Amino acid sequence: MGGHNVDAFVAIGGCDKNMPGSMIAIANMDIPAIFAYGGTIAPGNLNGKDIDLVSVFEGIGKWNHGDMTAEEVKQLECNACPGPGGCGGMYTANTMATAIEVLGMSLQVPLLTPAESADKKPISKKRVVQLSKCLKWD
Repeated sequence: MGGHNVDAFVAIGGCDKNMPGSMIAIANMDIPAIFAYGGTIAPGNLNGKDIDLVSVFEGIGKWNHGDMTAEEVKQLECNACPGPGGCGGMYTANTMATAIEVLGMSLQVPLLTPAESADKKPISKKRVVQLSKCLKWD
């Protein structure tokens, strides 16, 4: 961010790789900034049943044990993560998002709101309003 002439910024993270980078950028800049988590992924669906990343882990275990075919595992893999968002479990990205909120490094809004949720729009608006206030105070 230091190479850009900006008055403020919103850092949007969604993975355990870019979230620390976002926080480092915010810490190093002498301008108002707010962190926003992109959100979690919605569950997938296979044969009328909700599935997620854990379902894939379990499927690989069943395949290793001989209780599932490679094609069945592939179907799990192809349907478990249907769209955008961080891994659908309390893994590193969601854990980091929670820690960032608890440490007060983001607004007190539901960080774990799913990525494709309609609730993202009012949450995003709240961030913009707060960032505008920060600019006035700066």
